[in-house]
Formats: sequence, C-alpha cells, structure tokens
Amino acid sequence: MESTRLLARAGYWLAAIFFLFPIANWMMSVWPLHLGQAQWRFGAIGGFTNAALTPLLGLFLALSVTLLANHPRVRRVLGWLCVLLALLGLLMLLSFALDYVQTRAMADIRLRQAIDLASGVALVKQVGIIVALVLMSMAGIRRSRGSGKSGRSSENIVLIPVSNTSPE
Repeated sequence: MESTRLLARAGYWLAAIFFLFPIANWMMSVWPLHLGQAQWRFGAIGGFTNAALTPLLGLFLALSVTLLANHPRVRRVLGWLCVLLALLGLLMLLSFALDYVQTRAMADIRLRQAIDLASGVALVKQVGIIVALVLMSMAGIRRSRGSGKSGRSSENIVLIPVSNTSPE
C-alpha cells in the first residue's frame, strides 16, 4: 500500500510537470499578448497546438494515476477539467479557423500553400486533442461499475499480467 501511495505521488508530480511546463514555455513565447491581431492569434494558437500534446499526456497520466491509486474525487475533478479544456479547445479551433481565413488573405501568394498545409495539420491536431479530452472527461466523470456512494471502484487494475501457473 505504501509503494502505491509513493508511486501515485510521483505520478501526480510528473503529470503536473508534463502539464504545466509546456504551457508556461508557450506563454513565454507569445508574451506580450496581442489578442486584437488576427495574425498573432493565428500564430499563438498554432504554436499552442504544437505544444498541447505534452500537457495532454500529463492529464492522461494523472487520470491513470487516479485509477491506480483509487482516488475517485481527484478523477472527477480531472474529468471536469477535461470538459473545460475541451470547450476551450473548441473555442480555439473556431478562432484559429477564422484567423486562418484572415491571415491567408493577407499573406504573400507564394506562402499560401505552406499556410494551407500547416493550418490543415494544426486543425487535425486540434480536433484530435478535443476528442481525447472528451474521452478523458467521460472516463473521469463517470462512476466505475461496482462503485458505491463514495465512488470507489471495486475493479482491480492489473498493470502487469501475472500467471498463476508455474513454468514446466
């Protein structure tokens, strides 16, 4: 039991590092904010899309730790955080699409094909991130089968399969 608790602490710390540091690095790269400029928003959201995969892994790790350590309250909080982030991601997706149209119209004609390709990749990533956040929110918010009022699961989590038969 003690080793599970220590492993959970380490997992939460790693999850926080995976989540917070890439976002902080991205914030430093887009500071100062120029929210009124379509080109700045286009570049900032595109840059965030590239940086968002590591924080997404951090959230996934944290949710996995909640299952391993049987922390249903933390799991639900992370589930709702994923809902909020999915909604924010949807707003960013819409803003990025609108800013793409404006930025493309202002771009040199020789750069438009590169802008189209990079924007297409960023949009696919954004949709993938939103889908992952929705799935993680569902996993975080739903009660596990067999859970009582406390939300504690009676499911056993097996990380490494163990055979009961001895080798012959």
